[in-house]
Amino acid sequence: MKYTIDLYKEAVQKADVGLTNLIRNQYTRANDWRQGGYINHEWGIVPYGSGGAVSNAITLYFVPESKYY
Repeated sequence: MKYTIDLYKEAVQKADVGLTNLIRNQYTRANDWRQGGYINHEWGIVPYGSGGAVSNAITLYFVPESKYY
């Protein structure tokens, strides 16, 4: 496989979509037992913290091609 700028841009775009979905589907109510968890459309409700997904957000913050830059 040859790596190109198009492949890079596609990867950034897919990461943007993934982060957008995480933000939209995260539980944020303080008294909810699922707080910090999120809805994953493949697995259903993931009740534990979404902290592991934060690494994606941190990476996108530093990528100029990302909408989260």
